[in-house]
Amino acid sequence: NWSLPITFELHNNESISEADGRVVLMPNPAHDWLEISTREAVHHVEIYAVDGRMVDQFKVEGVQVRRSLEGYAPGEYVVRVVTEKGVLTRKLIVR
Repeated sequence: NWSLPITFELHNNESISEADGRVVLMPNPAHDWLEISTREAVHHVEIYAVDGRMVDQFKVEGVQVRRSLEGYAPGEYVVRVVTEKGVLTRKLIVR
């Protein structure tokens, strides 16, 4: 079930990391598209509005993915990147 309530606490431009590893979001702030790069293979990505609502979810094969942000309202989002070794969480700003 993917509809579990999630609470995020973000301070300024800090990143929250739930596992060892690294994930890079480019560009950030983003407008039309987002590129996600990691050191380890990604299983899937979840994107949440700061109110905890899931706005996107997609499977990934490899360590890099480019995703259109068409339809995203300007604002702050939380990107959860699920890898074989754990979950990496970052803040995304869409303009």
